[in-house]
Amino acid sequence: MQTRMRVWSVSCVVVLACAAGVTHGQQRRGLSLPGVLSTSTVPSVAKQLELTDEQMVLAKKLLGEIREVRQELFAGLGDLSQEERQDRFAKYTAQRQEKEEQLGESVGAEKLTRLRQLSLRAGGQCHLLWHKPRRF
Repeated sequence: MQTRMRVWSVSCVVVLACAAGVTHGQQRRGLSLPGVLSTSTVPSVAKQLELTDEQMVLAKKLLGEIREVRQELFAGLGDLSQEERQDRFAKYTAQRQEKEEQLGESVGAEKLTRLRQLSLRAGGQCHLLWHKPRRF
């Protein structure tokens, strides 16, 4: 019984911490969790992975493109039906994955895997609320 209470208490704390982090992110500049593209543009990550200047330029270009797509798809989101919102989220996810694959072609599979790990690490447990788990 005590074990169940502890598990339940810890679960509540984690959910509340994630909710507070997400709410804080929305107040600052909209919901923004680290992704592979944004993680790849961090100088310390680029140095650790030994990304070339060309790869960094590509990562920044792809990140800019996906930000534009996000702004277009999520403009007026509150005025849409639930189905339309889900459709837009699906389109955004597909385009984000496409951009990540383009980066992966440039940096290689091993570095892309490491970028995904670092992205997950940077996003913490809240990252799991928004992204499907995948095998590395």
